[in-house]
Amino acid sequence: MSHIDCGAESAAEVVVMLQIVFEALYPVFGTAFIVLGIIALIWLVVHVEHGRHFSKAKALFAVVLGSVLLGLGIHFMLLAAGL
Repeated sequence: MSHIDCGAESAAEVVVMLQIVFEALYPVFGTAFIVLGIIALIWLVVHVEHGRHFSKAKALFAVVLGSVLLGLGIHFMLLAAGL
């Protein structure tokens, strides 16, 4: 069986390297989640103001999606700031 050497001596070192890379992406994830959350809430406003038929299911989905995405975005930004 062949073995591919990635430069790490143990699985623990691979985990540490992945953790460092992932932690460096916290601001990117935070920004992306915040932008997607704002888009979901804009979708809610457009649906409520300009839709021909009001759908409670679509409005509820937009509220839940927007709040979850904004919450994740703020969470990742706080992690990036070390808080």
